[in-house]
Amino acid sequence: MNITQYAIDLVAQVLHISPSSIPSALWDYYVQYLCYYNPDSVVARIAYTFRILALLLIMPAVILILLVGPIFFKASDATYPFLERTYRHTYLREL
Repeated sequence: MNITQYAIDLVAQVLHISPSSIPSALWDYYVQYLCYYNPDSVVARIAYTFRILALLLIMPAVILILLVGPIFFKASDATYPFLERTYRHTYLREL
């Protein structure tokens, strides 16, 4: 189905809708095309792209927190006494 035929069908459907049922029709279209979309649709491709972008954007922050977190987010020495002689305390004393 090409875009022209799709537009003609959509206009024909909209012309037969009474004004009081427009909110219901909009909700039905929203659910049909955006919530329960087909796996091979444009919406599915856009959703997949945004999932990949979200992972690519969050991964540097997660890696940085995992690498630098023990240095700057100091745990109490009573909780973790074995961390007393680590690089973290040496680094913080030099500051």
